[in-house]
Amino acid sequence: MPKACVTHVIPLAHLVERKEGFETLHGHNYHVLLCIEKVLDEHRMVMDFSDIKSTLKSICRKIDHKVLIPTENPRLKVELGKGSVKLKLQNGKEYILPREDVEFIPTRNVTAEEIARHILSKLKELIPSDAKLELTLYETPSSFVKLEI
Repeated sequence: MPKACVTHVIPLAHLVERKEGFETLHGHNYHVLLCIEKVLDEHRMVMDFSDIKSTLKSICRKIDHKVLIPTENPRLKVELGKGSVKLKLQNGKEYILPREDVEFIPTRNVTAEEIARHILSKLKELIPSDAKLELTLYETPSSFVKLEI
């Protein structure tokens, strides 16, 4: 079955929890490769590239240039202030960020796997149900995750 694929870049920052504790707040220019597989439509297309790109961009826009914060991590205390978000890590380190620079995602840890899952779950709501979706998220040129639904 044919696939139509598009790419997009999302700069964002995150905190990752490892066995040793949280890494330092840092960011990446994530490269997204989205492939849609399905039967060709009446126009002999899987899906119009411009439609795929605009759908992907609409989802990525919400996390573009944001700091992603997990909502389900018991070792990260989040305090919402007036226009700010205060993060308190288990090791005592604290970050205060402008609220408009933060996006919360429902996960325990903001890993590449969870970012990809988050994007893919949002895409599934907007792409035709007969399509198979494959999302590859490159954190670096040599490190990536791939999910399919």
